[in-house]
Amino acid sequence: MHYRRCTMEYLALTFLVFMLVLDFAESFGCFGFSVGVYYYIDGKRNGIGTELNLCLTGAGYDYDETPDNFYDDDDSVKDPNFEVTDEICSVSSSSTISRENNSKHEIRLKGNQEAEHPREEEGSQKAENQRDEQPCQTPMKRYSRRARRERKECRQTGKSYTTASGKLVSARKQSPLKQCRLKCSERFNDEDLQILFIEYWDLSSVDSRRNYLATLITPKNPLRIRLRDGGGENIRVRDVTYEYALEIQMKTHPICQKCFLRVFGETKKFLEVLQKKKKETASGVSRGDRRGTTPNPRRIKEEELSKINDHIKSFPAYESHYSRAHSSKKYLSSTLTLAKMYSLFKERYPESSVTRFTYEKRFNCHNLSFKQPKIDTCHTCDVLKMQLDITNTPEEKERLQAEKESHLLRAENAYSRKRDDTKLACKNPSFATYTFNLQQCLPTPYLQSSVAFYKRLLWTYNLTVHNNVNKKVDCFMWHETIAARGANQIASCLMNILQNLPSDVQHVIFYSDACAGQNRNSHMAAMFMHALSKFPNILTIDHKFLISGHSHMECDSDHSVIERLKKKRATAIHHPRDWYQLVRLAGRRFQVHAMTQEDFYDCAQLFKGPLVKKSKNSNNDKFNWSQCQWFRYQRPIGILLYKRSLSNEEAFEQVDMKRRGQDNPNLIDVKKEYHSSLPISKEKKKELIDLLPLVDPMFHDFYKALPDMSNVQDCDLDLEEFVE
Repeated sequence: MHYRRCTMEYLALTFLVFMLVLDFAESFGCFGFSVGVYYYIDGKRNGIGTELNLCLTGAGYDYDETPDNFYDDDDSVKDPNFEVTDEICSVSSSSTISRENNSKHEIRLKGNQEAEHPREEEGSQKAENQRDEQPCQTPMKRYSRRARRERKECRQTGKSYTTASGKLVSARKQSPLKQCRLKCSERFNDEDLQILFIEYWDLSSVDSRRNYLATLITPKNPLRIRLRDGGGENIRVRDVTYEYALEIQMKTHPICQKCFLRVFGETKKFLEVLQKKKKETASGVSRGDRRGTTPNPRRIKEEELSKINDHIKSFPAYESHYSRAHSSKKYLSSTLTLAKMYSLFKERYPESSVTRFTYEKRFNCHNLSFKQPKIDTCHTCDVLKMQLDITNTPEEKERLQAEKESHLLRAENAYSRKRDDTKLACKNPSFATYTFNLQQCLPTPYLQSSVAFYKRLLWTYNLTVHNNVNKKVDCFMWHETIAARGANQIASCLMNILQNLPSDVQHVIFYSDACAGQNRNSHMAAMFMHALSKFPNILTIDHKFLISGHSHMECDSDHSVIERLKKKRATAIHHPRDWYQLVRLAGRRFQVHAMTQEDFYDCAQLFKGPLVKKSKNSNNDKFNWSQCQWFRYQRPIGILLYKRSLSNEEAFEQVDMKRRGQDNPNLIDVKKEYHSSLPISKEKKKELIDLLPLVDPMFHDFYKALPDMSNVQDCDLDLEEFVE
């Protein structure tokens, strides 16, 4: 039946019928449909007409009782292949709506079912005649080592594979033998040839395949020579001819060249290369495949690697003062970067072709790291942020967010307590509030020459104590041959502050970070108890600790002023006293105290006499220094009051530090800590002497007189581990 319905009337009628069918289908729960417009010319569907693919849900309609004319249309003949199947409907995603607990039915063409489920091929493919036709699966990176290795394995075993450019190479096949003068197709059994093909490609190596074929090829002198005209003067003369054979069951059978190649699925080019390699050796044994054996021309030479290693080792590296017991990592100066080190390397070896990538790769083999500038970063916040970024469960994310907010609330409460104490001290003259912290170690001499990057320098220390009431700054400064930079030294500097307090101050409050090696320890506790014994006007001393990572204080702002001044002024710093003078130039409120060995006391020795360390408090509960946020010292002396937070509502717990039998300990007498200068390492002394040509001659005697000792370990005391 021939249809030609291209008029506007027919299109309008088709649309009307479609809307009626759609309305009828929706009344029975139709939820999916697709429409095709076509027309028939000479029995062929071309474009205009209607075709429906409906997906119905059983909303009370009995599909088993569907009338025969349900799918009839007034303008088409019923398709006898249409039927309703009780299968899941497959419709386009744009017109599919899922419904649960309803039986689903699909309208589809019978003829399409076989197309959607093609029949499997009968029988199995013969592995003897053809290698695996499936291409080897290679990673997305076409030139990666794994992809190249897989392609090579497929190529060596005769399997199909995809080249790096995306070309599909077919698997090797054994072609049937054709008629020839030697009648090869009649003399050989197909099963024997199949076994030869399989065993040949199972060799899995181009050298093994060449060696095997070489045993089947025999070169001979030609019986007669024919001149072959190659055009012009190119006259070719065959100087050797080859006989081919197959070895089957320990017997040799001659075969022609073409059939020989068909049996093994090899190419003529492969055979020509093999023949050429047999000619190159006197024994006739083919040389091995030399591909991949040539040294990489881009490989870095050993002398270049030695230069890199020696250059990296030439920079002074320091161990962490507190973590050297359980870590072998060493640290370079915070003023260094990989870019700076590489530029210095190129200055020393301008002819070297070493790239930045190679230099960085060798650097990572030395277990080195760069000392971070002394900027507080919160480890807890960083960990929680990372966990929040990677977690997927809402419950876990809610828990982590609550933990982070609680941590930030504790940090903000600590800052709030400091502000409240400052306001109280401003209003009440009997209160005093201080913040203190050590500045980053100051290198001496401070030189801009690139030579200084490779040398160990003398460290100058600065403990800054900031008075939060009058904003005055006391800087206690000394260098490393005078004293170390630990708890005893900090306690001795704070003793100077307490000694010079106005007589009307009765309550002193100190704020610091929570560094256990310098601030939150028994040495500081002994010093404050000693101060209460020595200065009767002081009634209470509070030592409060900010949350680690959230410990920015006023004294840190003073350090920033000094750092900016150091970059701004071109003052030559050749001696520790030059640092003292630079700090004095920072402002009128800065007062420098040049510390000597007479100013440092050994507060720790009090715990060998009238005081003793305790691990339990008065309630027999465990006492841990690192868990305390607030220490209070009052009379009677020897009782340590502490809190685990800075909350005023929390009650103090106490630890009795007095030794048994000493109710009134004598803490007034404290011995001096040092009686001679501290030595530096011989290596540091030597490198300081090497820098003397860059130092003012008037300071040469100072560096030459520095004490040194061979068993002194160079440690960078800026590398502290903060313990909460």
